[in-house]
Amino acid sequence: MSMTNYTESGVLNHLFRTGTFSKPSTISVGLTTDIPADNVTGGDANEVANAGSYARVDVGAPVDGDWDIVDQGPGASGHTQNTAAITFPAASANWGMVSGIIICDNATYAAGNVLMTGKLNSPRDIQNGDTFSFGIGDVDIYLS
Repeated sequence: MSMTNYTESGVLNHLFRTGTFSKPSTISVGLTTDIPADNVTGGDANEVANAGSYARVDVGAPVDGDWDIVDQGPGASGHTQNTAAITFPAASANWGMVSGIIICDNATYAAGNVLMTGKLNSPRDIQNGDTFSFGIGDVDIYLS
């Protein structure tokens, strides 16, 4: 996954300047029809259309139990992954070809800030009646 410009600027200002970067009060996961650019915001992420029962999955407030630190310490890659499945509602209409993922600080469609973006290893055409889910450990986040 890649940090968006919003996240990169927030971290740099927090670490090296007088600005602060507040921890999000919620983390949500969304699906996109392409891989969003680093300058993406909540409203222009090419998110799956807000129809057919599509909704971001609200993972909740960031807590240690939701994300497992896989690597840490000197020389580690900075890697975390989800500890529970992230399951989207069953599609009640065709969502189309899904090829990307966004991690946001707001569960409302097209709202808030996109923190990170990534591409799916296997894009999928989601049709009416399909369910899409990330299994435990499927959402890998690396910082390097």
